[in-house]
Amino acid sequence: MLVSTVKNFSKVIFPHKCIFCNCIVEESDICLKCFHKLKFYTNQSCMQCAEPIEGFISKSHKKCYRCTTHEYYFDKIYTAFYYNELISENIHKFKFFDQISYAKTYIEYLAPNIKDNFDLIIPVPLHYYKLISRRYNQAGILAKHLSEKLGIPVNHNTLIKIRNTTPQRLLDFKSRLTNLEGAFKITNLNIVKDKKILLIDDVVTTASTVNECCKILKENGAKYIAVASVARSIKD
Repeated sequence: MLVSTVKNFSKVIFPHKCIFCNCIVEESDICLKCFHKLKFYTNQSCMQCAEPIEGFISKSHKKCYRCTTHEYYFDKIYTAFYYNELISENIHKFKFFDQISYAKTYIEYLAPNIKDNFDLIIPVPLHYYKLISRRYNQAGILAKHLSEKLGIPVNHNTLIKIRNTTPQRLLDFKSRLTNLEGAFKITNLNIVKDKKILLIDDVVTTASTVNECCKILKENGAKYIAVASVARSIKD
């Protein structure tokens, strides 16, 4: 009786709100109106890069044209949402304006899409200078929640960023492909050697960042690498 009263009182004082529009909701972190505006991951997507496609170039492997003609170091990408204005604005708040509580909701929608087993989770790292100015690594926060959800250990120190690069969002497509070359380093190859690794980041756009991370992980002996992201961009 007392517990129930306290719960009801707390709901009045601290009402549950939608993480997108801030309207009051009963249980879910996303209101029905915002839920219908989101674009969720669909199985009608490339099995490697997770981009939605209408037809498959290779029907037996369900890969898109780009994945059959380009070399990628990741074996698969998992995502929760496809990028649109609503998720873009929300992730921006999560990333730059201390809305770290959003991570738990993101993981609730991302985790069910991850069907494989992994030895460890590694977040895409920030350079030291950027980490100081931002105060937290959004990928690290996502990794923590995903680790708790899936029961997979997370390692924050094995993959590090050694070069402070121009943010990818400020570059054109061609520049993004080379901006991160040599920017990452493995501090302990024994941790990644022969391991199945789940690399996590907030957004995958051109996949240049995660591909560079996967490249250095594969070069240091990682057996299999999948990428997990909150959102995946869609080509125009």
